[in-house]
Amino acid sequence: MLAILALSAGAGSAEAPTADSGPSVELSAEQMQRMGVAVQPLAARSIGESVPVYVRAVDIVPLLALQSDLRATRSAVAASQRELDRLSQLAAQDASASARSVEAARAAAAADASRLELLERRSRIEWSPELAARIQAAPQLVESLARGETALVRADAPGRPNGVDGEVTIEIGSGATPVTGEPVGRCATADPRMQTIGLYAMVSGAGAAFVRPGRVFDGEVRTAQRTVGVVLPRSAVVRVDGSSWVYLRTADSTFQRRVLKDARVIDDGWFARQGFEPGDVVVVAGAESLYAVESGQNSTQAD
Repeated sequence: MLAILALSAGAGSAEAPTADSGPSVELSAEQMQRMGVAVQPLAARSIGESVPVYVRAVDIVPLLALQSDLRATRSAVAASQRELDRLSQLAAQDASASARSVEAARAAAAADASRLELLERRSRIEWSPELAARIQAAPQLVESLARGETALVRADAPGRPNGVDGEVTIEIGSGATPVTGEPVGRCATADPRMQTIGLYAMVSGAGAAFVRPGRVFDGEVRTAQRTVGVVLPRSAVVRVDGSSWVYLRTADSTFQRRVLKDARVIDDGWFARQGFEPGDVVVVAGAESLYAVESGQNSTQAD
């Protein structure tokens, strides 16, 4: 029956195919109904931009050592300041503390404060100001990192030397559920090979058990930047010669196969940024039958 439909499918209506399109196929309303062909207009959609990244689990031992030094130095600063206050009060009250001891205590407090300032600068320079602030605001995070309940990762986007910002999704293995990393801030140093500024992210929960220092993963960063396009239902897409195609209605009863490129899979279909416009009418059921008609039409023309 498809061969008969192909013969009757608009002889002389076929357009010359191009690299991005196939020949046109013309069907009557009766033929469309018989073949189960259904169409649907495309609606505009705006989604967050997704950028592919390389994700590396970070060795946190140097970070933990630095945090330990910071805690010890903060304690020393507090203790030396208390000693300075005590001796200053004694000297002011009854001179039971000598001026020399007060000056020595003041010098010790200043030295401790200077060491603390240096360590805090190291934390910001070697890691990042955002990560340093995050850890200082939540000291329990250090313990969570040490126990392996939380993992620190670095995400670098090839071709984006200035880096990207957004939520990090990590592919931890074939068939495994991706894990999500909460962005913390830009890395303080560039990747020596890719020359990119990475993004730190924290992975918590069950996924952290798979993110061990030294492991490298594929992933993506969903940025705040929005991209406008259209969503094509999965049923609209057919595979031909290794490419994905969609049948676009170009007239009331005429359809043309158009290649689907620069598209990405989302929850409810394919998101396309180019090649299709909002309001375009595409075939969402019966696309395989249309391709069979097109193939029969091409065979007839070749004969």
